[in-house]
Order: sequence, then C-alpha cells, then structure tokens
Amino acid sequence: MQKFFLTMFVVCFSCITVFSQNKTVTGTVRDTFNVKSVVFASVSLIRKSDSILISHTRSNQQGQFTMNVKDTGKYIILIAHGSFADYVDDIEITSADTKKELGAIGLFQRSQMLKEVIVKNAASIKIKGDTLEYLADSFKVKQGAMVEDLLKVLPGIQVNKKAKSPQWVRR
Repeated sequence: MQKFFLTMFVVCFSCITVFSQNKTVTGTVRDTFNVKSVVFASVSLIRKSDSILISHTRSNQQGQFTMNVKDTGKYIILIAHGSFADYVDDIEITSADTKKELGAIGLFQRSQMLKEVIVKNAASIKIKGDTLEYLADSFKVKQGAMVEDLLKVLPGIQVNKKAKSPQWVRR
C-alpha cells in the first residue's frame, strides 16, 4: 500500500512539472543612432494586471537578452539604460508561444533627443533689471477689448473685482 501511495505521489508531481513548462522571451537591444548593440541594458518583464515584476535580466555583449516566463498573459517590457531613453511596450504571451521573439529593439540616445529645441514667443516678456516689459500683441484678447481685459491675461498680474487697479502677484 505504501508503494502505491509513493508511486501516485511521484506521478502527480511529475505531471505538474510537465504542465508548467517555461516560455522564453528573447530579443536584441540596438542603438538606433550608432547602429550598435547596447550592452548591459536592464530588461524587465512586468505583469500588466498588477505591475508585479516577473523577470529581470541584462543584455549581453551582443545586446541579446533571454527571460523565462512561467505564465501566459499580458506583460509590459521595460528596457532601460543610462545613456538611452526608456523603452516600454506591451507584449502578450499565449499558450501557443514557447519562444516569444521580440526582434531588434531600438533605443534612442538621450543626447540626440534633446538636440533640437524650438522656442516660441520668447520675446513676449522681457526682464530688464527690476522692470517687466510685456509685448501686448503676444497675448490674445478680443478685438476692441479694454485694457483691463489685456491685464487679466498677462502672467503675474491680477485685476481686482472693480477693475480699477492691477495688483502684482508674486509666484
């Protein structure tokens, strides 16, 4: 009788390990500007439903990574590196996937992202010593509006209810 229970116990646990096969998620992290592999990028797999970290690894010398996942479902992949902008994407692992290949994932350099800056309406307010100069036509008001309507839209100025005198607001 003991042999029967022992045999049933071994068979049950061997079936559990057969059904819980791991699925793998693989990919390659590349630099889009220099077209090189990104070494030691942090790759995290987060469950989408409750934001729990499922797996974490780093890319190797060729920029490749491999992670094991036990469950199917929807996940968020987060790839981070100090020199690059973070990459975030949604992936879904189904029961048919034994190996989920993400392919080449391109990261953008932070220095290239901040290369160009466009400044609009820079001359609408000028500070000269202790004086503020506003360029009135930079602020939109209705055609034929009164001066108090213009004062209401100028930043740093507050008009009281009687609209007799503006008050400066320090922020």
